[in-house]
Order: sequence, then C-alpha cells, then structure tokens
Amino acid sequence: MCLRKGRRMLRMTTSVLVPVAAHAGLRGLVARHPLFSFLLLAFPLSWSIVPLTGGEGINPTGPLIAALVVSALVGGRSQVGAWLRLSFTNRGPLRWHAIAIGVIVGLYGLAALAAFALGAAGPSSAELGAWTEILFVFPLYLLLIAAPEESGWRGFVLPRLTESFGPLKATAVLGLIVAAWHVPLVVAGSQAAAVLGAVFASQFVFTWLQGRTNGSVPIVMVAHAAQGGIAGAWMGPMFTGADQTLHVGIWAGLLGLVTAAIALALNRRPAA
Repeated sequence: MCLRKGRRMLRMTTSVLVPVAAHAGLRGLVARHPLFSFLLLAFPLSWSIVPLTGGEGINPTGPLIAALVVSALVGGRSQVGAWLRLSFTNRGPLRWHAIAIGVIVGLYGLAALAAFALGAAGPSSAELGAWTEILFVFPLYLLLIAAPEESGWRGFVLPRLTESFGPLKATAVLGLIVAAWHVPLVVAGSQAAAVLGAVFASQFVFTWLQGRTNGSVPIVMVAHAAQGGIAGAWMGPMFTGADQTLHVGIWAGLLGLVTAAIALALNRRPAA
C-alpha cells in the first residue's frame, strides 16, 4: 500500500467527523478534548472487571460505551450517527474478510510451527481436533469482543489521531494506547509481556487491511476476531509456560517484521 493510498483511505475515514457546535461546561470541555475524554472513560470502564475475572479479562464494551458517550456529548445525534456509520458499514469487497482471516491465522500458525521447531511440545490429538470449536467461538468473539472494541479504537480514536498525525503515526499512537489497555492482563500474569508487542504491531496490519478496503472498520473487526477467536482460541491453548512465552515472542516478532514492511510501504514516495 503506497503512501498515496494510505492517505486516501484515512481522508475518507476522517471525513465522517461532523462539525461540532461550541458548548459551555462539561460538553464544551469534552468537545475540546474528545480523545482525552474517551480514554478517561474507556480505560476505567474496561479495567473495572479485571479484579472480578481474576486478571483473565477486560471489559470489551469499554471502548464502545466511551465512544458513544463522548460522541453524544460532542455532537449529539449527528455525531453518534457518523460514528455508527463508520464503525459498522462495510466499505470494501467481501473477499477481503477471507483474506484478513487468512493473513492473521497464517501468521499465528507460522509462529506456532516455528515454536514447535525450536523445541516447544507438540499439540495433542485432542488439541488438534478442537478446531471445530472455532465455528462457535469465532462469531461470538466477533460480536462480543472485536466489534465493541474496534468501534472505539478504529471508529472513534483513529480518525481523530489521523487528523493530527497522518496514517503511520496515528497507527503507532493507537498501537501504544491499545497495548496499554492490555497491561492489566500482563500484570496479572494471564498474558505474556510479549503480547503487548504483538498488540502494538497488529495495529499496522489492521491499518493495511483498512487501506485495502476503503477504510472499512468491519474488516478490522473480522481480523481481530480471527486473531482471538480462531488463532488464539484454537492454537493458543497448545502452549503453556515457557512454550507459550516462546510462541508469543515469535508471533510478536513476525508481526514486527510485517509492521516494518507496512511502514516502509506507507512512507514510500509514489512514482512520478
């Protein structure tokens, strides 16, 4: 994806932001600082359930609720409508949903094969046969986790970051935000620290997918669900302890290489 294509995609993304009238008081404060207001609401809402889950989970509706509340305060019905249309309207060919799943699962699977080659214990027949569970897990993950999260990250945060930083830097900043959002799981020990690197790097893959689908947020929801509801749900349980750390480290490294390639492509000057 060249820089011209990346800019075109993200101009389309930011064009859904409607003009906002001046307000006083709380609404005025939120309107002047929508991103800060979003984060101030999304993080506590999401982290509030961490103690209840024993450090195993974050509330995925936090970003969605924060985007809804801030959009309503900033621009009322018109801004909420713009956010909903951007978040849930598919903008690209449907075949890219299959490509997104293939890319994400392929990278995760390649990392698994590399981990096995480097000495990780191989999967049992029961673990290999558990692939049928993804037929149930994937759609639930898409609806209950990926969709509410990405409607906040990609439907609300990224367009505003892009206005200030452009596509590449906006993706990097979003990557840091989403990685920070996952920190409680690492602190609780339910996820390896390398997951934070993988979360950061995956944002560039997601931006690339958006660039190939006219800025579609649903494509990212599908990719996110493939990452957690297919690759993670099926292959993730094959690794425990040190093997899990090895696998996640390799996965993060592969995503890092892909991220570097995407960053170079985004920065490449289009031919005259």
